[in-house]
Amino acid sequence: MSQEKNMTLEELARMIAGGFDAVSERFNRMDERFEQVDERFNRVDERFNRVDERFDRVELHISSLGSDWRERFDALEMRVRKLEQGSSRK
Repeated sequence: MSQEKNMTLEELARMIAGGFDAVSERFNRMDERFEQVDERFNRVDERFNRVDERFDRVELHISSLGSDWRERFDALEMRVRKLEQGSSRK
């Protein structure tokens, strides 16, 4: 035989309210976690911005070298080859 429990409307209301309170608490904890994730993403964004700025400075520096850097490098490479060839003859 099953035992039936008579429940008053007030008890039922308390039980339902307790369920809603528990769900609300879980949502609050989830909101806090999402805020933490948002903060971490903001810090990552800041770091990427700093990296972008550094790349911009490197690009600016490279472009300031001018177009003759390749010619200068080629001339230096030829001089090194001549020196290598000269030292191998001795």
